[in-house]
Amino acid sequence: LSLFLERKIKVILYTDKEFYDITGFPPWIGGAYDGAIHLPLASVNPESDIFKRVIKHELTHAILHNSTRGRCPTWLHEGLAQYFEGERSLNEKKLYDALEKGNIPSINSPSFLIVEREKSILLYEISLMAVIFLKERGSMGAISNFIKKMGEGEHIENAFFESFLFPYNDLTERLKDYLRKKI
Repeated sequence: LSLFLERKIKVILYTDKEFYDITGFPPWIGGAYDGAIHLPLASVNPESDIFKRVIKHELTHAILHNSTRGRCPTWLHEGLAQYFEGERSLNEKKLYDALEKGNIPSINSPSFLIVEREKSILLYEISLMAVIFLKERGSMGAISNFIKKMGEGEHIENAFFESFLFPYNDLTERLKDYLRKKI
């Protein structure tokens, strides 16, 4: 994406109990970013694959927050964080059915943690699918352009249209069409 942090990011490791007691997050959340990276991995080997994936995920959040001055939508945060941690497995049929039937909240939901776990998981998967779709339709350069425009203060709808050449409000319908062709 050619995006960089302007400062060092503090990483705080907790025991699992400390992390979940302090944050109040459900036990399936693997980390958090709020200006620092918080990880419930104090006993995990920093050389392990899971540790590396979680660090990549949370570091992506830090870079996006910095690059957009806090204006990055949740779906892009979570989609890119999963993408750069290496996640690629998706159940396209299940995602399509959920979108078609309206069984999940909008991709523009401000938080993916305010819904039950199954819907939250679908929102994470739809977010990853949106990133894959936008990368295939445009490129990582177009995604980077979108991020940079938001960071420059451009309204999200304008930044999106200039980067992907279709209206921001059409993203969910375009994802349905994309998934329909894949299944």
